[in-house]
Amino acid sequence: MAIPEGLPLAVTIALQFSLSVLSNVYHALVIKPEATEQMGGCTEICSDKTGTLTQNCMTTMAVWVEGEFYDEYDARDAGKGPQHGVVKQLGSMSEVAEAILINSSARYSTDPKTNVTALAGNPTELGLFSYLIQCGFDVSNQRKDDLIASTIFITPFDSKKKFSTVAYRRADGSVRIVVKGAPDFVSTRCTKLEKTHGNVVDLTEDEVKAIMGP
Repeated sequence: MAIPEGLPLAVTIALQFSLSVLSNVYHALVIKPEATEQMGGCTEICSDKTGTLTQNCMTTMAVWVEGEFYDEYDARDAGKGPQHGVVKQLGSMSEVAEAILINSSARYSTDPKTNVTALAGNPTELGLFSYLIQCGFDVSNQRKDDLIASTIFITPFDSKKKFSTVAYRRADGSVRIVVKGAPDFVSTRCTKLEKTHGNVVDLTEDEVKAIMGP
């Protein structure tokens, strides 16, 4: 069967037109034209990060503090209300909030065009900040800047090392090092666990497995 001479050109033009639509209408940058044809043939997309894909945002739904999981899904299924108030009362949570504030780049900023002030940062950090706000913690720029002023050193996040580090001096003069990263990396390098506020014990292998979940 003969292939019309103009067919390759017609296909190329169609793909380039699709690229233009994706860029101008959906603000999506596609490097390879062939990808538009492949994506056009998809009938289903499976993903566990729906919020990130559809809204470019993430939501913190569970935290592990003082040896317990506080899961919003489980609370809802059990007929309980949001757990933010319960979590806020945990003594260790204030230290967790402090660690999140100092080891993140998220902060309030004002859009010069709309004059609207809102939290700005990557989706993961914004999800954590939103959780702290729901718990009732102060995440203002002033609070964040006060913590940053006490910073001793910073190790930026590295995709190979899977963590970032901030060391800072606390109000009592002690130095605290905060590590943020992949759970499998951080949990296996911890040696101590704060079971309750001020009660620090040795971290066992079973507790690491409990933190990581099934």
